[in-house]
Amino acid sequence: MEYNEDKVDETALALMYLTTFKDGIAYCSWKGLDWDILNRLHEKGLISDPKSKAKSIVLSDKAVKMSEQLFKKHFGKEKPDNVVNLKSNKIYQFKITLSEITPVIWRLIQVPERYSFWDLHVAIQDAMGWEDYHLHEFNIKHPKKEKISHIGIPDDESLDDFNKFIAGWNEKIKDWFTMKNNRAVYTYDFGDGWMHDIILEKIISAEKGIKYPICIDGKRKCPPEDVGGPPGYENFLEIINNPDHEEYQERIDWLGKKFDPEDFDPAKIKFDDPEKRWQTAFQDK
Repeated sequence: MEYNEDKVDETALALMYLTTFKDGIAYCSWKGLDWDILNRLHEKGLISDPKSKAKSIVLSDKAVKMSEQLFKKHFGKEKPDNVVNLKSNKIYQFKITLSEITPVIWRLIQVPERYSFWDLHVAIQDAMGWEDYHLHEFNIKHPKKEKISHIGIPDDESLDDFNKFIAGWNEKIKDWFTMKNNRAVYTYDFGDGWMHDIILEKIISAEKGIKYPICIDGKRKCPPEDVGGPPGYENFLEIINNPDHEEYQERIDWLGKKFDPEDFDPAKIKFDDPEKRWQTAFQDK
């Protein structure tokens, strides 16, 4: 009988979700599938070589996320988007402050405790007004260790073990943030170097009828993308506030729209689906 190998591989990866376990910083699954399937998944860069003597295979960071998504797709029960289970979920309230900018640009957001760091990244992007064009990372102290961990998008080719990124989509914020370990630094765009101070202010119960995440407060508009970091933004404001400046028209044309640094309304914030954002960024490629 002829069959679609890609669909078989997809289903096999979905089933791996049931047997995936964490071994140190790696996610593994027991060998229990047809060898041809395992070999194809290895050729696609999703698992380690199944021909090794180990009883388990190691899933790539991408495969861990895909496995969970595919399991929910094929075997999960549907439920309304963004509806929080009031019996099992708490809400984390974060204050996000953009560093090295005066007057201060900040946001107050509430997100479900089930969120991963990838989900939190998307919520920060949307609340701040960034466009998610660039790389990011969270620097946060491990709750059981003294060292600072780097959580973001892994780059296996260039980072050593000390600086290696942990995949944000595989780490839950509830496993890292506590009221004692309540601070992190979120950096967006390694060129411009936008650093955000992240503080977990409190953990509260979800309110019935509210769809999370939400932005409940904040001040001032986010700087434009690629403006040159804090020094570039200061120079940008100086130019656009002076119509007589020789670079005024050039900057206005570059921006393509009016810019009011004081403009911000939390009621206008719309949050993207982090799962769809991840698929657009990685799985669809």
